Amino acid sequence: MILTQDEIQRLEEFTGQSCGYFGAMVRCLDDLIAKGVQEGRFTRDEVREDLDIALWYSYAWNNLGGYPLYWKTAQWMPASEKNARGCGSWYYRYAVSLLYCGEPQRALEYHQQGIQEEPGYPWNWLQLGKLRAHFGDRAGALAAADQGLALVPGDHEFLTLRREIQEGRTLPEMENHFIDPQYDQDLQAQQFEDESDRRDALQKLWNTAGILLDPEGLEQNKALLRPVSWGLEDPEGFLRAVIRSGETEFVLRFPINEAAFSHLDPKWISGLRSWMDKKQFATYTTYQTYFLAEYLVNLDGRARGVFQNPETGAKYIDCASGQPVPPPPVWKG
Repeated sequence: MILTQDEIQRLEEFTGQSCGYFGAMVRCLDDLIAKGVQEGRFTRDEVREDLDIALWYSYAWNNLGGYPLYWKTAQWMPASEKNARGCGSWYYRYAVSLLYCGEPQRALEYHQQGIQEEPGYPWNWLQLGKLRAHFGDRAGALAAADQGLALVPGDHEFLTLRREIQEGRTLPEMENHFIDPQYDQDLQAQQFEDESDRRDALQKLWNTAGILLDPEGLEQNKALLRPVSWGLEDPEGFLRAVIRSGETEFVLRFPINEAAFSHLDPKWISGLRSWMDKKQFATYTTYQTYFLAEYLVNLDGRARGVFQNPETGAKYIDCASGQPVPPPPVWKG
């Protein structure tokens, strides 16, 4: 066991009943691991294989949400699978990350294994109900919902699941919920008390858009974007393409997967391409000339530019260089 009881207690302080300080939890984990490795208490390989570390990281990353963090969970978990016997939460968290990385079939398999390892852990039953319904097993989906209600009677999520299975809802629709009943009610009604709630709803929309690939939408949007190259490996899991605009080539990065990209409104993609074609990318300063190296598209549709001097390698980030005209990306369903 890598984490001490005192360290576990520190991590538990970042959790709450319906929310938590998950970014702070990740930073705390990073610090604890770095300190332990430096002191020789354990190695990096032992960290990757440790069950508790995997559970804490996946708990934090999955709750923070967003494709790059689900991707991190999916990359981290396999090393500790050999130590996950009997631990339903390990299978649940890994399978959820796989789902939001666009792999519903693998998610189904891991949730199924999760209920075999720990039948009394309810949340694998929840996801199993959604995935069975998606793959056409309506009777099995309802049975999963009923099993969940037997474990947590009256639970909002299982009651909602059972109703939506009977209504024939799609998998993205069944995933478009919050755990807390009041927050979920506000989400369904699209009523938000503040900008933070609105951002959470937008993040949920991006998450659900990344579950199922639309092959025709993907090819249409790629044709509109006209990348020089596509699907480059990225250290953070971002969707990554090389774009040529005039004489300038740069990397365009989206914090989503191909599935989510395939659901973006083609009009927005066309607007993005038109804007890039008109943009002047060289930036002059008193001493140096900087050229665009990378654009990162944010969830609201704006972009943050990273500019670099090719001779000195000096960089600066222009947060005001975003796309000012087209509306935010819209998931077309």
